[in-house]
Amino acid sequence: MTLAQESRSSTVKDAHRHGCVISFIPLGGNLTMEQHEQERFDLLYAQHLQALKLQGKRGKTIDGYSRAVRRIAGYFNRCPDNLTAADLKTYFAWMVENYSWSSVKVDLWGLSFFFRQVLRQPMEWVDIIKPPNSSSLPDVPTRE
Repeated sequence: MTLAQESRSSTVKDAHRHGCVISFIPLGGNLTMEQHEQERFDLLYAQHLQALKLQGKRGKTIDGYSRAVRRIAGYFNRCPDNLTAADLKTYFAWMVENYSWSSVKVDLWGLSFFFRQVLRQPMEWVDIIKPPNSSSLPDVPTRE
């Protein structure tokens, strides 16, 4: 068994253990990644799961953060290790249109963790997205 096959097997087992299904939402017509992309993704995804566990993250956090990595990989139908700021801007614009702000934030945190802990890259693009301004809401609940 190759390292990629071993990693994929471990990734699938970990994903199922955490109630995750490795499925992708490809942007293009292909339903699967190219083999070399899939192998690279599987290896990085296994490292991501390991880093989450080593950092003592709880099950729901592991599920959310790992879902973020799977979702962005599926969106672009490629390994997310070389995404540009423009790619991330496109992705988060799609997220804002299709998901709640809490899901958007979990994806942002999950991808931030992935970039910092697995790819060892700085997160300069975090300012791409900001939650809506809630200044119209009172700071303290009021009675009428």
